[in-house]
Amino acid sequence: MLFDRVLQKFRTFKINLGLTQKKNLIRTIESLNKQYYCPLKNNRQVDDSIGLQSYQRVDSLEWNNQELDQGKAIKIKGFPQEHKVKLFRVEVSTHRTDYVVTNDFTQDSTEATHQTCPKGRCGNAGGQQCEETSHLRP
Repeated sequence: MLFDRVLQKFRTFKINLGLTQKKNLIRTIESLNKQYYCPLKNNRQVDDSIGLQSYQRVDSLEWNNQELDQGKAIKIKGFPQEHKVKLFRVEVSTHRTDYVVTNDFTQDSTEATHQTCPKGRCGNAGGQQCEETSHLRP
């Protein structure tokens, strides 16, 4: 499949898509058994309570020390009920925090997630916003 060849060749994709297009891209990536790291905007509605509470903005979630270090499982509003991703809160500077989701549930380090973000994203050299890219790992 042509898309699979593209995914094998390229590791980083710049995407400027709405939620519907992101959902379709994420489903396609997952169907190819690839891992992705995708930024979330601060106002994205998510649930970390397993359906016990209503959705809330990702930047208003409460984090304990373990979750800050290892991430937490969430559901993104608009995705199927059973679709969970792991969310990391990456403090880029004292003035900026990025939120990154992945389907890689073996990832248990916020620092490693920060390092996985493409160069120039998530606070690395270049200073560009993480919201502009998704990173794929083979």
